Amino acid sequence: MNQAFVYDAVRTPFGKFGSGLAGVRA
Repeated sequence: MNQAFVYDAVRTPFGKFGSGLAGVRA
């Protein structure tokens, strides 16, 4: 459940800095 919350929070800052990294993490 927390993973969804963390993913959303990380997706915001990482979306601009490392959108590709977020995809690999998922």
